[in-house]
Amino acid sequence: MAQLPLPDPPWLPPDPSAALQGSAQPTVPNVHWSNLLGNALHFYEAQRSGALPNSNRVDWRGDAALEDGKDVGLDLAGGYFDAGNYILCPFPLAFTLTSIAHAALDYGQAFDLANQTAYLDATLRWGLDWLMRTQFNGTGVVAQVGSKTVEDDYWGPPSTLPSPRPTYLIPQSKPATDLRASLASSFASASVLYSGAPFPPGRPTASLTDPDYAAVLLQRASDLYAAARAGEKGVYQDALGDNGKEAMGYPSDGWEDDLTYAALWMALATNETSYYEDAASFYVEYSLRDQDEVLNWDSQTPAIPILASQLLQARPGINGSTGTWQIDAETYLDRVLAQEGRARQTRGGLLFYNGDSDDASLNPALNAATLMLRFAPLAFAAGKRDAYTKSALQQVDYALGKNPMKRPYVVGVHPNAPKRPHSAMAHGGTDIENIDTDPKENEHVLYGAVIGGPDKHDRYFDIRSDWPETEIALDYNAPVVVLAAYGVLNRPADPHYVSLSENDLVVPSGKPCDEAFSCDDGVLSQAAKIAIGVVVAVVVLVAAGVGWCFWRRRKVFARLGRKY
Repeated sequence: MAQLPLPDPPWLPPDPSAALQGSAQPTVPNVHWSNLLGNALHFYEAQRSGALPNSNRVDWRGDAALEDGKDVGLDLAGGYFDAGNYILCPFPLAFTLTSIAHAALDYGQAFDLANQTAYLDATLRWGLDWLMRTQFNGTGVVAQVGSKTVEDDYWGPPSTLPSPRPTYLIPQSKPATDLRASLASSFASASVLYSGAPFPPGRPTASLTDPDYAAVLLQRASDLYAAARAGEKGVYQDALGDNGKEAMGYPSDGWEDDLTYAALWMALATNETSYYEDAASFYVEYSLRDQDEVLNWDSQTPAIPILASQLLQARPGINGSTGTWQIDAETYLDRVLAQEGRARQTRGGLLFYNGDSDDASLNPALNAATLMLRFAPLAFAAGKRDAYTKSALQQVDYALGKNPMKRPYVVGVHPNAPKRPHSAMAHGGTDIENIDTDPKENEHVLYGAVIGGPDKHDRYFDIRSDWPETEIALDYNAPVVVLAAYGVLNRPADPHYVSLSENDLVVPSGKPCDEAFSCDDGVLSQAAKIAIGVVVAVVVLVAAGVGWCFWRRRKVFARLGRKY
């Protein structure tokens, strides 16, 4: 089970000024798309926890959190710091690794063309190997390392993290359907990749074949899926008690989508119809068809009909019909394009989902773009294939600089990229009360980090303490890995930011109006609007729909767990 040898000399992110020089002519692979893919993977290396290997490319990072897990007798030094702070969260990490493995299945040749396959392998194994260590005593699972309530009060380098950090365990006897199913998805998707099986047929995956590792991953996936499917169901934080629930950075809203999604990945990994039948049954039983959700770490529902369509194309031995899945996928995507569901476009063209985009606008839009590009080849009509592809690329181009700010929202790819991401380790400061000024500029460039994104008015202020706009996170980067890989294979022209000059950058007037910054210009903040809505709901006894929206929004705040 050997990891691929890393390049010598190592690939390193180019200076942002390199993006000011356009390509002489369109070509595949385009060097700038290759660099974007490399940057996106490099971000994960900067987020590593534990004892770093000699091959570490991030010269300002060192070992960190070496004592993690010892409070419960486990070795949990490793994994990835989740976001701008330092908790370790298996639930969103599992989603992130599944997304990256899926990218390598869909667009695997891109990693080879960009000379990033060894780094893809390293990224996946660092996360997967740690996730395997979070499984104990059968199918007991680690819910989190570190407490949100404690670590939100620490701002400094990872080398001086307060220690020991608490480990939150869920024994085999308690339900954690969502977490176990998500772990199963990550192991099963990676097992498909390392098995070398073509997916979809005729399209090569990344050159990562390792049958022994694939078998280990599949066994883990099988055990966890069986545990998630059997017995009492429940979200993982409910197994922790009140103190544990309060410490969670990513509480889950439900388990039904996770279990259904995992069944599809198990079907792909095993080629067994019984898993597909599970997924088809769950999809109907849990009324997932009727939900209008975004795709993110807490909601796999929109991906289910698309993955099912891919499954039945890639595994013809599985007994199932693609028709219903394709219809459901097109219905969902058509509503997004027509802005008939929750998604609306900002004036600048960004898909914006009220309640989910307010605290991280780019992530829902870029995840939607991955769905469109994955499904486009399977659409019934050529017109729809073109429409999905066009809409997806619009979101990609927006994130890469074709927006009112003239700014690509990936750190380090261009001189106009964000300079002040909400990242304690990249900032270099230690004064939690003055993170915007002490120091004002980051000590380190967090290459490849995707920030939260602009507001619904397309404004981006690049203020470190404005976490809804400047926060970075493992799951924020995942769709950019997918979309950059697509670009390497399919977009010979340069990414949009290559056409920008430093003089094009737009700096908005005023200040943010969001959860981090209260509004004093007569405009109500989102929180104020919600609060007023709740009061009105109580007074006039408005039905549960409005109440649900408030509850959902508050859940988003709680699970982000970020106060800056």
